[in-house]
Amino acid sequence: MFAIFDLNDDNYMKMPWALLVNTLPIIAKKLPDTKIYVLTDTKKCINVKKIIERENLKVLSLSRPVLRYPYRGLLSVLKTLNKMLNIDTLVAVCGWNIHKWGAIADRLKVSNLALIILTPLYHANELLKISMETLPSLLKYGGFIDFIYFIKLIFENFVVRLILNLTKLVGKFSIIVFTESEKKIFQRYGFKSHKVNIRLKFNAGQSYRFSGQCTDNPSIAYFGLPIVPRGYDIVVELARNSSMNFVMYLREHLPMPARIRALLRDVNNNLKVIFKFFRSSNELISEAEKHHLILLPFRFVVSEFPLVVLEALCSGRLVVTTPYSNVRAINAPNLIVLDFSQIKNPTSIERLAKKNIKIVVDSCEIDWEFIANELIRILELG
Repeated sequence: MFAIFDLNDDNYMKMPWALLVNTLPIIAKKLPDTKIYVLTDTKKCINVKKIIERENLKVLSLSRPVLRYPYRGLLSVLKTLNKMLNIDTLVAVCGWNIHKWGAIADRLKVSNLALIILTPLYHANELLKISMETLPSLLKYGGFIDFIYFIKLIFENFVVRLILNLTKLVGKFSIIVFTESEKKIFQRYGFKSHKVNIRLKFNAGQSYRFSGQCTDNPSIAYFGLPIVPRGYDIVVELARNSSMNFVMYLREHLPMPARIRALLRDVNNNLKVIFKFFRSSNELISEAEKHHLILLPFRFVVSEFPLVVLEALCSGRLVVTTPYSNVRAINAPNLIVLDFSQIKNPTSIERLAKKNIKIVVDSCEIDWEFIANELIRILELG
């Protein structure tokens, strides 16, 4: 059984939900004699069920948020399901509530319990450095949601490290992460930890072609949330200080925030905002292909799996981002990692955009089958 909170029709294309939506059908196909169940705590997952359910893969939905907040009711739910389904492997997507799963492991008779940890664990000096750099932008561009997001990231890092130091969880479950640094952190605390590798799948021929120099004014796109920790303010500043054209695709279903409307009034006509939720990777890739450069200047990320970076890379366009997570490990010729001083420099960004790099291949996609095989190997399901 795989347990993941809030797996619903609104967010299944985002992390951490996209990980299971894309890999579990593959795992079910590779293991036809294995019964696989997905437990989630949401009322709205009709489309999700249509997408992932197979003969041996079923979605079980709860009306109470016992997975996101595993304090009351989760153990009794798992005990009941275990009696009905005879679960031998339980995999849960987890964050700062890791300690609760330690208590559950003591009382739940499941032979194999594994936690997938996607939330990055920053070192104290990293948090201090990024926080000091982020604070001025928060005061200038931030709103309520920015501060909540910012505090939540710091809080989760603090709580997880505190729990690991104070609570004896070793031996109760194994840990699955997506970076070597995270693996070493949990190994240092005595956990049996595993790293899942990720990769892009190019066509066999890898027939690259680089476009010529852009003679017109280049177009630069940003995909993400309109919050300071994700670096949208950097895009605004670049638009203000250059004549390049910028398009921000913001994943919000709400009316345009007042602070963004105010920013647009103060910026030239070279910044356009589009509120759009992409329903498939191919839809985002097609949109990214229209631009000369993709700019993802993230300060903090909530997931060590850089999904939007991988999807943008599949467009063949140059993707510029910051050295967060395991992004440096992605083997793609159109990926450029810059520090903040470089990424805030309009001259540097314009020079890269005008290169008009377009790597043309017959196909490029996230290799979900490879990632599914990694999970099968780590969980010893095969």
